[in-house]
Parts: sequence; structure tokens; C-alpha cells
Amino acid sequence: MMTFKEFKKRVKHNTKILKSALKNDVCLTSIARDLYTWTSKPGELHFCVLGRNLTDIIPSLYIGSLANISTNGVDNYIVHPDGIVENIEVKQSEIASTTVWQGPQGGLAMSITAHKTSRINLKSRIAGSYTFRTPENLLSKNMRTILCIADTDNLITKNTYVDLWELNGNIVVEYLQRSKNQKRDIKLSTFIKHGSQTKTTVPLVGFEKFEEKLQEVAPSKQQWLKDNKGIKYQANRTIDLHKVK
Repeated sequence: MMTFKEFKKRVKHNTKILKSALKNDVCLTSIARDLYTWTSKPGELHFCVLGRNLTDIIPSLYIGSLANISTNGVDNYIVHPDGIVENIEVKQSEIASTTVWQGPQGGLAMSITAHKTSRINLKSRIAGSYTFRTPENLLSKNMRTILCIADTDNLITKNTYVDLWELNGNIVVEYLQRSKNQKRDIKLSTFIKHGSQTKTTVPLVGFEKFEEKLQEVAPSKQQWLKDNKGIKYQANRTIDLHKVK
């Protein structure tokens, strides 16, 4: 079992690497080999192992946790001063800010399909996604859950997250039990209403400032559709219809 002293040493090292990468505009995927995980030291992991675990490794740098690279279902671990190990579930949600438009009342939304009436609220589009096959699998999600929000268009961020929000495990299970679907989401609006902003190892701009900037620059839906004629928009990606056969 990892001691608190060893845990703090590893997190301190990882935080130093993260801060250097952000300062020097180094892509975070390229620093993965230089990091500690729960069971490995810098330089030990094969690139295939690193690649399939990046969505747990990179968030760990911001959370101040260590990524789990095994397949037991826990994403990250934190060791507390009393030696207790806390399990962490990590969810990542990304959007492209250039696909956001404003409704008549100023609400921020995105199109789901090419149909003019289709839409999804921004805070509903950003969500932690789950897939379940058994009820037991659902109950295993009763742990602190952190949603990492990224803007792939870098409206006011570059090479980092916009914000991190979290829920405690009891609330996570309560919300997941509201549906019987195999695939379920917990929306950012739920994280904001019932959770809290995660304390991070480096400063983040925050979702509130991100929203404020979008209110300044996002066009109306009519303007967005006009500017993107021939583009079918789905969630966080665009497809040029002229190139689809």
C-alpha cells in the first residue's frame, strides 16, 4: 500500500511537470512518459499503455491524484494524511466553442442535427457519460466524481481545461438510478447545482468566465446557420456535407 509520504512525492513531481508544460506551451500528451501513476514511475510505461490511459493520467495532474492504469474500474486515487485511500471517478467532456450560438433570450446552446429546430443547452451538452450492463456496475460508481471540461477551440484557454466540477458518490448514484437506460449522463448543471468546483493544482479560468466570453462572441442561431451553410453539426464535431458521399 502506498504511504502518504510517497503519494505526496509523486504528486509534487507531477505538478511540477504540469506547471512547466503549461508555462512553455508543451502539449500535455507529450509529458505523459515523465509522470508517476499509482503503480509506475516516469519512463516505465509502454506508449500503448500511456495512450489508452491519457484520459485518466492528465486529469490526475489537475486533481492532485494518481492515475490507475489497471482495469479495476477506479480512475484515480488519493492518499490522505491518515493513510486512507480515496477512489476517484474521472469524467471528461469537451465542446468546440465555435459551435455555440445564442437563443432569442441569450441562452447558450448548440445544434444536435442539421434541422433548424434542433438544439441542446450548453450546460446539458457538457456532461459525464456512463454505460451500464448490470445494476451492480451502477452501485460501483458511488465515489467522488470529477468532471473535467475542455474547449477544443481554445476560446479563452490553451492547452488546458476550462474548469473541474465534482459530485459526491451518493448524489452520483441517486442521479444514475433515475434512468433504466444502458447509457446515462450527469449534466454539468447537476454538478453545479449539487456539487462544487474542484480545487486544482493550477489555476483554471472557470466555467463562469467561459460563459461570459461566449455571451460576448457567440452569434445568434440564424447567423450561425448562415455562416455554416452546408455543415451538419453533431454534438461537438462538424461534418462538411459537401464531402459526405
